[in-house]
Amino acid sequence: MMIKLRTDWICFVQLEAYHRELLFIVERQAKPQPSFDEKEPLEKRLKALKEELDSAIKSLF
Repeated sequence: MMIKLRTDWICFVQLEAYHRELLFIVERQAKPQPSFDEKEPLEKRLKALKEELDSAIKSLF
């Protein structure tokens, strides 16, 4: 039971961190768009964060 609670807590903390990163990316997108060279790594990072977020959500349930 304690291991499950600890695992859930770790997933929750990760979920909060990913949420903050996603909010940061969304805020940055509201600003003037970066050049194409800067945009591609941001899109890759956003995709990776979304995948990690989905994985964290699945592990909670």
